[in-house]
Amino acid sequence: MDIQAKVCALFADFSRLPSEKALPYIAWLDLAESRLTPGALQRQKFVYHIAPVDRRETLDSARFALRLCRQIPFADCQNLRASADGRDLPPDAIHPLAEGGFVVDWPLSAVQAVLSVQFELAEARPIGRAEAFFPGRSARLALSGPVCGDDAAGQYVWEIALPFAASADVRLGEPAIWCLGAPRVEREADGCFTIRQRLFLDLPANHAAHLQRGKPQINQSIT
Repeated sequence: MDIQAKVCALFADFSRLPSEKALPYIAWLDLAESRLTPGALQRQKFVYHIAPVDRRETLDSARFALRLCRQIPFADCQNLRASADGRDLPPDAIHPLAEGGFVVDWPLSAVQAVLSVQFELAEARPIGRAEAFFPGRSARLALSGPVCGDDAAGQYVWEIALPFAASADVRLGEPAIWCLGAPRVEREADGCFTIRQRLFLDLPANHAAHLQRGKPQINQSIT
């Protein structure tokens, strides 16, 4: 199983919600600190950070929640702990979420701090859509996390190939791809649905190189 196949929603920006629902916070999955593909005798590990976009703006209270699937019991989140600017919060600051996942009570004295939450799973899970939100204060935004097989009506893997014609002296660096926003689901006139996702490709090349992009190809037969 390729458990990193759906790591795309790495970033949830609550400040970009409609003005009446916007909150001055962002949340993200820290890939450098997480261990999404554990080795032998290792546990799968997830590390999230939640930070104010402007430390001059704060909430009068803050409770951060991460919804996971119900088949991942709260007790299975081992070594679950939270900290604010590196200072550990008391264990009773973290509570189970009734629908699956957990809630962290963010103390008023630390609403300007960077909140970090981490946990481990003994059974490695595939990566897909978890939901981050501030209960009673914000909409739910997609954020990559552990999921169960029945979390979606369908789960699909595609490989996108983007050919380039290049000059003979081309030297390419390490490419990187980011998702630009969340995927959009659009209903067509015939009743079918179209899912659209914008991607940004950063392809470093030497200054004198000339690249000409070809037609993208999509392979739907990989597993």
